[in-house]
Amino acid sequence: AELEKHRPSLLEMAEAINLDRLKLKVDELDLKVSEPGFWDDPDKSRKILQEAGSCKKKIKEYNDMVSSFEDAEVMLEMAEEENDASMVAEIRAQIDDFLEKKETEFWETNVMKKIMPAVIISF
Repeated sequence: AELEKHRPSLLEMAEAINLDRLKLKVDELDLKVSEPGFWDDPDKSRKILQEAGSCKKKIKEYNDMVSSFEDAEVMLEMAEEENDASMVAEIRAQIDDFLEKKETEFWETNVMKKIMPAVIISF
């Protein structure tokens, strides 16, 4: 409940990387890999595998962040149930720091890399 203020940020991140589209792209690329003759053109197959790997990495990074967020929610709820005020405060601070750091890293690695080349080219 306490952490719900961060949930919109997680949803914004999913939209920023176009998570649903990434998942569809991975499925599409995985189908190509399973097609007969896929390995006949090594350059083409390498590019497809690299693209699939890149998409899967972004999805995993996002899912790992969501998982950490959910784990933190559980830890906070347990501390609150035990009425351990010092532990609750410490967990809240750690969660806020963690989420802020992860959110910053996420935006820098997944969004800014897409935006900055376009900004630089436009100048």
